[in-house]
Amino acid sequence: MTLVLKSLCESLLQICKLADNWHETDELITANGRFNEEIRLSLLNCLQTFTQNQVKLPNLQCDEDTADIEYLDEIDQYAPPANWNFSISKSRLLSAIPNVRESDMLFLDIDNFSEWSSDLSPLNMKGLEFDTHVHLYVYGLQAPFGGHKLTVSNIEEVIHDQTPNSLQMPNEKQIRSVLHVISDKKIFIDPSAFSLIWGDFSQPAAQPFLRLNYQLLLLTLAQDICVKDDKINIIIRGTRRIEVPLVNSGDKISQEDLTNLSEAVRWVYEERSETRHKLLTDRLSIEADEEQSFKLIVKLHISDAHRQAKDSYGFVVLERSDAYHKELRDVIKDVRAQADLFAAKVRDLISTLLRDALAVLFLIGISLVGRFKGESIGKLVSQYEIQLFFKVLAIYFLVSIILQTLGGSRDVKLSESESRSWQALSKEYVPEKTIKEYFVSPLEQRKKTYYMVTIICWGLYLTLALLSWNLQFVLNCFLSPTT
Repeated sequence: MTLVLKSLCESLLQICKLADNWHETDELITANGRFNEEIRLSLLNCLQTFTQNQVKLPNLQCDEDTADIEYLDEIDQYAPPANWNFSISKSRLLSAIPNVRESDMLFLDIDNFSEWSSDLSPLNMKGLEFDTHVHLYVYGLQAPFGGHKLTVSNIEEVIHDQTPNSLQMPNEKQIRSVLHVISDKKIFIDPSAFSLIWGDFSQPAAQPFLRLNYQLLLLTLAQDICVKDDKINIIIRGTRRIEVPLVNSGDKISQEDLTNLSEAVRWVYEERSETRHKLLTDRLSIEADEEQSFKLIVKLHISDAHRQAKDSYGFVVLERSDAYHKELRDVIKDVRAQADLFAAKVRDLISTLLRDALAVLFLIGISLVGRFKGESIGKLVSQYEIQLFFKVLAIYFLVSIILQTLGGSRDVKLSESESRSWQALSKEYVPEKTIKEYFVSPLEQRKKTYYMVTIICWGLYLTLALLSWNLQFVLNCFLSPTT
């Protein structure tokens, strides 16, 4: 299919060479000029090529008439049209490629491609979307190049999406976790999209992509990114606070500069990114000259800053490891305290329930047995004083369980609030996963047990309250008439 695309592009280029004016954007190719026999043959050949390869024909007008193959065949040589106008969407050309994606692009001219790519910046991505792999087809490209999200190749070459075995750059989610962006415009922060790791980078066509890759890598080392009037300023809050422009005109980079910066960024985001990021930016802020751009500061000092940050990292990790184990011990102590609290609340509920039930039996025994004197139980409980006594007892049951629930729940809520505050402070030393494993999960089981016992106690207390309130009715249901 690359041969089909090549033949289509060659027929279009022939027309563009004969045109008085032609223009190419990332979506459209247009051409126009004075009509003559040579252009008629070129237009006819182009339309026939499209027809043979079953690709939708370009839009062609001669003067005010819409032209096709039949029109060009039958033109009156003695009264030909004066002007012609030609346009085609690049999506029609790309349709000749199997499995083409919406993000893929095509360029007929290497100079137009270089002009288009030279304007690429974090604020101007020229419609590039990296939700999927992006393939740029460039007619006349010297040699292919790309990375695991981008491929740039000549239309004559079959280049499959490549994912080389190399260390990948951090993604946008990782980067935004350590920096803050202040901008009313969309800014692209994903160096992995333009990380060129295979192909020929020395050719001029690759330079805009190397430059953009370098700028994206620079953004990963900022603490704050401020965009104002289409200019990007970098803020570093290290030993010194500095605010400098991302780039200045005239800043240049070499392959060595890109390699040094790439290694530093990979190191920062391999693990403990916040700690490593702080160590590296501290060193950069000490060496920075606020009259320079961030690009130049990094170029001059990244190697030394990276080396010193790596040397300091071991000591910082050791200190944080000690703090981690101390915090972990505190976690275990707090878990025990919380577990004891829930266990105590459960025991209180059960013991209070048993105490109240025992008290009821005792009171019933004292109240009824002493008043039997040959009277039946049915007549006894029908007395006003006995009924009033058991209704008061029913109210006591309800008040008792309500007060126990309110008191216990209040204690639990206060304890949980204190624990959440403690967890927030401990996250500096102890990972969230460890807190969940050793603190949150065990206490969830304790909490469920507490609430389950509370519900059971509510059921039992309500049963006791109803039995006490309706004691005469209950006895009448269970005792025979002769009792």
